[in-house]
Amino acid sequence: MGLRVEGRPLMDGVLHRVRVDGDRGRQRSGAYVGHLDAWPAGYVRNHRTGAEERWRADAPCALRPGERAALAREAAEVAERRTRARMEGQRRAARLAARIWEAATPAASHPYLAAKGVGPHGLRVDRQGRLLVPVADIDGRLWGLQRIGPDGSKLFLKGARTDGGHMLLGRLAPGAPLIVAEGFATAATLREATGRAVAVAFNAHNLEAVARSYRVRDATRHIIIAGDDDRHLPLRRPPLPNVGRERAEAAAAAVRGIAVFPTFRTGEWGTDWNDLSLVRPAAVAHAMGAL
Repeated sequence: MGLRVEGRPLMDGVLHRVRVDGDRGRQRSGAYVGHLDAWPAGYVRNHRTGAEERWRADAPCALRPGERAALAREAAEVAERRTRARMEGQRRAARLAARIWEAATPAASHPYLAAKGVGPHGLRVDRQGRLLVPVADIDGRLWGLQRIGPDGSKLFLKGARTDGGHMLLGRLAPGAPLIVAEGFATAATLREATGRAVAVAFNAHNLEAVARSYRVRDATRHIIIAGDDDRHLPLRRPPLPNVGRERAEAAAAAVRGIAVFPTFRTGEWGTDWNDLSLVRPAAVAHAMGAL
């Protein structure tokens, strides 16, 4: 499935992130978890391609009760150590994020913003000229940062908590609709076109976690998942899943919301709402105005 595991896979019941074919820099687009208890089983996913597989052994392990108990204790100890290490790493990343954010200056203009045709919406710029996008939880606590270079390259702060992390553009009034989108440029486009509050989920796989956090806070709020349409992926050889559409639809179903996607005319290139705004500026407001 394209995962690059260094050494033997760790079958300790903990989700592990690893590199996959095509990853660059610090990217870790592969994930796996394995259990070697009474009945070995596991899960593997390539987030770059969308491929995933669950496996289960044909037969249970022939272990004595004492051996099984020892394995269970060992797995629990390993899981506890990893959890403690991960949480401490997240706390360190949060402290670093706060220092970087405080030292940065408010963004007024930036090559990335100019290329995308959107405003800064409260972003800051660090000393290296990179845009800083805050990654916070629903209570506004800063956990990390996404750094965007002038060339559009994106990198999260190492070790930072990202699950459910987002940036909220605008103020979310009680009972008002919420739009959840993938990237900052897409979210900014939707914010400017609609005036509604928009949450930046950063990637397709985080859409559901962000949407769920707001659904827990308000069982009746109208939640709109403004998904990307990765329509080019199924046309590849071999074909790949339309991850943007699939994850947006899954997120909408999970929170009883709706998923909406940009519609392009023949010959127009693009996958997200920002792309649509660049080819037909009025199309985004027209499409979202009907919701």
